[in-house]
Amino acid sequence: MQTYFNHHGYDGQVIVPIYAVDTYDLDVTNHNGDLMNVVFLYSMIGNGVKVVRD
Repeated sequence: MQTYFNHHGYDGQVIVPIYAVDTYDLDVTNHNGDLMNVVFLYSMIGNGVKVVRD
């Protein structure tokens, strides 16, 4: 959604609480849930999403 706003020149901002983001562990594909959370929170921040603790 933030990328859409950015692309179309809208002044909106997406705000995502950290507690609302979670992913899963999957041993078959070496998908570490804790690591993926950090990676994609970082990705969201880099794309202009405001990530908040509370």
